[in-house]
Amino acid sequence: MSVNLEKKIEYIKNAFKNFKNYIELEDFKNYLFFTLNAPTAVIITPNLNFGKSPNVTLGYDPFRKIYFTLLQTNLFVNSDIIIYYASEPLTDKLILKKDDKFFDDYLTANEKEIAFAGREKFLFIKKSIGIENDKEKSKIEFKINNYFNEMDSFISSTTLPFIFLLEGSTNEDPDLLFTFNLKPSLNLSNKIIYYIDCFLDK
Repeated sequence: MSVNLEKKIEYIKNAFKNFKNYIELEDFKNYLFFTLNAPTAVIITPNLNFGKSPNVTLGYDPFRKIYFTLLQTNLFVNSDIIIYYASEPLTDKLILKKDDKFFDDYLTANEKEIAFAGREKFLFIKKSIGIENDKEKSKIEFKINNYFNEMDSFISSTTLPFIFLLEGSTNEDPDLLFTFNLKPSLNLSNKIIYYIDCFLDK
């Protein structure tokens, strides 16, 4: 391995040294888009040929005051990541149809037409998260499955419909673009291992 690549990998792993098991999104729009496209067993095992549900569940934890979705990163190990948006409740209704005016505050007409295709109702379910209690007791480790040298190569090779951006801590530090590699690996240790594909944008 070249010295330059080793430095890049060291930088990437260091960027995740304080990572727990959650990622905060900056607004409800991003949370909504992510939830609509969140990986499930349908994506991990497409040969099962399950259809996309016409209903979308939006979880809200009233104690933490967050809207959240669980990102399933491994089919065999409990390594879910909490993707959330912190907010007071945005609606007190349990069910909203896709043409409800509520969504006009967050999406344009074109965005709704594309994002809501095949969807009919949104279920706002109030429930609380407990899975991170076990995560705190486990060591989290990141493994780089693929490092891409060009952004075009990274984007064109990404199979998931989203990319995360971790901005550099200073103007001199590169931004880290990454996505999770959904590897169905069996880990028998007490470590939680996340596999990522990534690119450093200077």
